[in-house]
Amino acid sequence: MRSSIIFAAMLSIVSVPSAVLAQAAAANVKAGMMVTSSDGKRIGRVYDVDKAKDGTVNSVSIIRDSRLIHVSASTLSSTDKGLTTSLTRADVAKLK
Repeated sequence: MRSSIIFAAMLSIVSVPSAVLAQAAAANVKAGMMVTSSDGKRIGRVYDVDKAKDGTVNSVSIIRDSRLIHVSASTLSSTDKGLTTSLTRADVAKLK
């Protein structure tokens, strides 16, 4: 009985959509945080945070190569050193 309860709890955690987890991780985003790519390269620091009316983060703005790029909050996760995006550095270079 106890193992079935534990299994059900673990299954419910796994079934949570990754976008929900990403939004929860991105909820504490602040200007100045470092953003790194999925391949471990530095992207830049958060310049501005775009939030919806309910306070959820939509995207972050980063100044990169003298231009402003917008990284979706659904790609962000929180780490002990700042934020990591699921995008590679090459993918970020293509953003506008």
